[in-house]
Amino acid sequence: MLLGARRAAHACGVLLVLAAPSARVRRVMAITGTGGLFPVCPSLRLALQHRSPEVLRDEA
Repeated sequence: MLLGARRAAHACGVLLVLAAPSARVRRVMAITGTGGLFPVCPSLRLALQHRSPEVLRDEA
């Protein structure tokens, strides 16, 4: 589900940031090697403020 959401978000020029994912989600991402695909923030507030260099390049 997360990979599909990431693809859809990217197609719209939106960065998908995970806000405080549970230990179970982090473990599954570590096992599957997908952890590096998602910026992770410790809170929703910080996730909403997150800006990726990739997104900034796309806006230029």
